[in-house]
Amino acid sequence: FLSNKLGSQQLKSKTTVLKLIPSNNFVDIVIEEGVGKIKTIRSRFAVVAAPKFVAKRLIQGIGSNQQKAMDSIEYRSYIVANVILKKNVSSVGYDLYCLSGKKPEDPTALRPSAMGFSDMIFADWAQYEKSSPKVLTCYKPFPYQGARQYLLNPFAHDKHRDNLLLDLKNYYQSIGLSQNDIAAVRMTLWGHAVPLCQAGLASSKTLELASKPIGNIYFANQDNLVSPCYETAEQSALEAAQRIIHRIQKR
Repeated sequence: FLSNKLGSQQLKSKTTVLKLIPSNNFVDIVIEEGVGKIKTIRSRFAVVAAPKFVAKRLIQGIGSNQQKAMDSIEYRSYIVANVILKKNVSSVGYDLYCLSGKKPEDPTALRPSAMGFSDMIFADWAQYEKSSPKVLTCYKPFPYQGARQYLLNPFAHDKHRDNLLLDLKNYYQSIGLSQNDIAAVRMTLWGHAVPLCQAGLASSKTLELASKPIGNIYFANQDNLVSPCYETAEQSALEAAQRIIHRIQKR
């Protein structure tokens, strides 16, 4: 839809944003197109849809109070793995949780969970199993501070993939799978950037300050409201768009 409406020259793929520099009436956006090809785009407005822990490293000129507000938001990591199968299997449900009948110990950085994944989604469930081949989406949460550094270890990918495939064997019979039915595993080691709401945070002024526009830069992310869901991401995007439209109409 966007490519049809905006044209092929407006949406840039394989482009990395390096820096955003706010000014009085515009924003300079420094990007890298390809390897070593640096370019600056001057825009009237910019909407930063990245989480605050990324945004605060891209935007120049963030005030100290707003920086502290951004720093106060904590996040939790997820691994998201798409297990691609060579054949279709019937969905036995939408989201299956891997429960063993007893409460697992709370994982920590020094004592992580031994489970390969916590739950599994049949990716084509909403399409009445019309897609082919079947994809199983598996999730593994890391519900403690500081997990991201362990996911960046060069050996983390293979370790977590192997643990996932080992645990998946427990469900072969109920799903109707064998090891030969698995074509590939595609993993995102960071996955969801899940903002963590803490006591008193949502009712304080911290979130409002952290998401306050900087010049002509606006924020649109679920951490504007510290609630990890589609609805808050959409609401933040609509509010950013409405603010920009209001600014344009005032001119």
